[in-house]
Amino acid sequence: MSSVLKLFRSKGMPTLIVAAVLLLAMQGTKHYIDLRQDEQEADKLMGRELKIVELSILSQLEKAELLMDGMELRVGYHLDTKYKLYHDTYNTMLESDFIQATGIAFEPNFYPEEGRWYEVRCVRRDGKLISEEVGGSDHDYFNTEWYKIGLTNTRRPIKWTEPYREHSQDDSVLMSLTRPLVVGKEEKKVVGVLCIDVSLMSLKNLLKEAKPYPGSVCQLLDDKGKLLVSSDSAPLDSSEYFVGVKGVEGHGLQVRLACPKSEIYGLSRMRNILTLVLMLAGLLALAYIIQHSYLNTIRLNKAKQKQHDIKNEMRIAHNIQMNILRRDFPENLSATLLPMQEVGGDLYDFYQRDETLYFIIGDVSGKGIPAAMMMSSTVNLFRMAAQHYSTPAEIVSEINSVLSERNPSLIFVTAFVGKLDMRHGLLTYCNAGHNPPIVNGQKLAVDPDIPIGYDVNYDFRQRGVLFPEGSRIVLYTDGITEIRNAERQFLGINRLVSIIREHRGEGPQDMLTHIMTQTRDYALDGEADSSTLNEEEAEEILGRHDDMTLMCIANNTSVQSPALLISNDVEEITRVKALLREYCECLSCDKRLTRKILLAVEEAVANVINYAYPKGELGSIEIDILAVPPTKSQNGDITIVISDSGKPFNPLTHQEIDVEQAMDNRQVGGLGIHLYQQLMDSVLYNRTDKNILTLSKIITL
Repeated sequence: MSSVLKLFRSKGMPTLIVAAVLLLAMQGTKHYIDLRQDEQEADKLMGRELKIVELSILSQLEKAELLMDGMELRVGYHLDTKYKLYHDTYNTMLESDFIQATGIAFEPNFYPEEGRWYEVRCVRRDGKLISEEVGGSDHDYFNTEWYKIGLTNTRRPIKWTEPYREHSQDDSVLMSLTRPLVVGKEEKKVVGVLCIDVSLMSLKNLLKEAKPYPGSVCQLLDDKGKLLVSSDSAPLDSSEYFVGVKGVEGHGLQVRLACPKSEIYGLSRMRNILTLVLMLAGLLALAYIIQHSYLNTIRLNKAKQKQHDIKNEMRIAHNIQMNILRRDFPENLSATLLPMQEVGGDLYDFYQRDETLYFIIGDVSGKGIPAAMMMSSTVNLFRMAAQHYSTPAEIVSEINSVLSERNPSLIFVTAFVGKLDMRHGLLTYCNAGHNPPIVNGQKLAVDPDIPIGYDVNYDFRQRGVLFPEGSRIVLYTDGITEIRNAERQFLGINRLVSIIREHRGEGPQDMLTHIMTQTRDYALDGEADSSTLNEEEAEEILGRHDDMTLMCIANNTSVQSPALLISNDVEEITRVKALLREYCECLSCDKRLTRKILLAVEEAVANVINYAYPKGELGSIEIDILAVPPTKSQNGDITIVISDSGKPFNPLTHQEIDVEQAMDNRQVGGLGIHLYQQLMDSVLYNRTDKNILTLSKIITL
């Protein structure tokens, strides 16, 4: 015992002191690096959250601008009918809870019977919409800021008022969007100002979602730094928080995100203190061998730190990836994503607008952090594009234009983007190099385009298929079909189709569960003692495979033949052509046949718009589309019925145009009638209490 103490005093103590000093220095350095890394990670997370909040606010403001366009169009039709102005302001309020008030303020004496002031307004109070007239000597809106701005607010981007507090509306913080109300085609005249007030207080829930850390606080400020809205009413001690600020471009607003330093640093501090205590305890117990174990300890610590950093990075990326996926599925959709590594590149998402469902499934090339970031970008871009574009080809082109320009590593994304019009039973899609889906137990014959991310100028094609009530579509990534059993045999598309056919009558959730269960069983089939495998062993075997993603969608809606009710405005032709184009795509019409049908219908509808009703009179036109899909053994046809209540006119009795005759000698008018008679296989006219024009075209495969 004495010899051991002597050895400790002569060699162990100096060695221990030197080692202790070195370890303290190392641990201090490591602690400093950890804190800087925590700050950098916090800065990244805060930047991402601030960007998401900014885009969400811009999306809400842009929606208000679109609603202003719609209100302006409706008001223009109703100036001669004052009571309808109340409906226009009221209906605009129904479009969004973000809107606090809408109004139409007219120039002095525009309505002589109303006097100098006349303002129609709809206001949200206590959860109710209240329509009122507020113009008068006690409310001289001609001298207000919003009215003065509105008279000249004609340039893009549209100018919003600065945030202000409205004491008459529960002390709400508002911003106003105003625009002049202009009438006249030849001589334009400003007759008033349209106004939409939006409540910034409604953004509070959006701010609450910005939580990179549990104690984070997100606030909305004006451009002078004055607090407008906060996710937490408690005051902030700036010395206890990391603060990031980002401006909302072009709107005089700032978003401030504050994250507690205690939560950013807490884990690193605890870990480093515990590590230091354990090291010093080990030195005291093993002082006589510290000189021999020193280098090994350093190597071990570095290896542990590297492994911990990698796991931490992968865990954060995995959480980001999983949190971005939607799980609030509608009744007719179900999806799942199983990353076989901690971080993968598979993705899915959906967006529903009324009875139209937009959806995407995709697979990012590569694995790890780059693939996870590309997956996150693709999902966010899809959500933005689905709100602004109406066709799958437009959505894919928008995603591709952004990702292709910012893709130095040439990471690409295979994706299948679809649009399901449930009411009309139309499924249109764009396939960017992805696996063909299974529709009603059959592999969809798809000629894929290139993946997203290769060519910014690529022209993506759109196809369609009829999707009546009771139809099912199953979309998947190659992790499903390429999963192998113990004999290294792929599951394959044929086995997947067989599994789907077994369960084709089930709902999306049940179908998805059964497909995933049978796929998992196939991968474990043939493993030694597979019946006795526990869950951890089974997951280890499955982890050797690729990510698996599956989406099942059903149409549970009673399908109606496509129909539109439009006004006699040439702008309405765009709506008719959009619906008809989708229907032609779903009937397998080629581009040439589709162009003929669209041109014929455009000419026929334009003829009704221009001549059925007296000039300046508002009328309605009904468009009904009927079709018999073609098959390999039998031709199909498409029939478009155009009805109007205008003056009687039979285009078939119109004198036939001699197209070979010189222009100077040719009779005026009738060229459009001649054109759609030539383009369509059958044109019929019938007069009951309406003009009924029926156009038909044969469709062949």
